[in-house]
Order: sequence, then C-alpha cells, then structure tokens
Amino acid sequence: VYPVGSVVELNNKEVAVVYEPNPDNSRKPVIGILTQSNGSQRAAPFVCNLASSEAEGREVARILEPDKVSDVERS
Repeated sequence: VYPVGSVVELNNKEVAVVYEPNPDNSRKPVIGILTQSNGSQRAAPFVCNLASSEAEGREVARILEPDKVSDVERS
C-alpha cells in the first residue's frame, strides 16, 4: 500500500518516510519518523516498525505530497 520513499502523516501528526514494506501487513510498514507530534524536527529519524509494540499505537493516517518533506526539513 505504501511504496518505499512515500511521505506519510501518522495518526498523531508525526511525519515519516516509508523505509521498507511489511509483507505480512501492507498497512504497517517500517518507517523513519522525521518530526515529533508537535511538528518539531527530530535530530535523526526514529526508525519504527508499525507492526511492532514499539509503534505505540501509531498508524498511517494519510499519504503526503513529496514537497511536504522539504517543508519539514526547513522547520
């Protein structure tokens, strides 16, 4: 469902990039979270497997346009 490199917004308003698909559940890929829920940029992406307990309820809410990444990088 989410190709590698897709920019997504999570249900908690964090912005992430899809790193690798999950063959067992295409709606729960491995992602790199770029921002915190308040919109501030992380020092480094937080790699998170949405299918694991480390996801803490995070889910992909929607796919963002690729130009949103440059907006995040400028913040």
